[in-house]
Amino acid sequence: ALQAMAMSGWEAGDMLDAMEGIFNLAAASGADLAQTSDIVADVLSDFGMKAGEAGHFADVLAAASSQSGTNVALLTETFQTVGAMAGMLGYSMEDVALAAGLMAGAQSSGARSGAALNAIFTRLSTNVDGAADALNGLGIAYFKADGSARGFGNMIQELRTATAGYTQEQKANLANTIAGADAQKEFLAILDATAEDYENLSSAVNHADCAAGEAAESMMDNLDGSITLLQGAVDEVKLSFGEWIAPYVRGVAEWLTDA
Repeated sequence: ALQAMAMSGWEAGDMLDAMEGIFNLAAASGADLAQTSDIVADVLSDFGMKAGEAGHFADVLAAASSQSGTNVALLTETFQTVGAMAGMLGYSMEDVALAAGLMAGAQSSGARSGAALNAIFTRLSTNVDGAADALNGLGIAYFKADGSARGFGNMIQELRTATAGYTQEQKANLANTIAGADAQKEFLAILDATAEDYENLSSAVNHADCAAGEAAESMMDNLDGSITLLQGAVDEVKLSFGEWIAPYVRGVAEWLTDA
């Protein structure tokens, strides 16, 4: 894990700042610690965030997972796939987590949700097939006056309000224009989510403090977790015993060498 952070250019202080968040995320997702460290370093870099914000990233993923039909590991895949594009447009990780969580309602998660978001972001930012024009037709601007992209979470909310009275056929046509055929299903999941599901998920990702720590505790509160902790205790005993007996073993080794 430390090696992965170092390869991302992090200093020792950065590693210490990020460690707790990475530990919690690895425990909450059940993923390998080194792999989790590598992913977190890449995603934080994509979003222009500091190492000390690793804990916040972990909290957002855990909160989104608890309020949607996906899990932390799959959400991490989504961020891996779409992070570079989202970061370039200046979107927040809360916006991406909200969209990915809503897409999980259409049984889309992981890399597929990331690919769908990549398609949506690309089509809107470059107006492919009139995607941005379709937004403008609803009175929703994609870009600010200074040319930067508006918050994606704000656009989602405005789109849901503007299409509240649409038939399913109208929504499908709009989704095809904005997202394209390959990402249409995922975009419809954003529009079709119930008001309650949307509010719960939005509130969770925007008030996510300590969510990863709680998820990690929950993941460890079972037989596998107990065995993991037991293995850790056994390793500690080995280390302690090794430190105690090392001088004697060294003495024997030196005697044998002389002999």
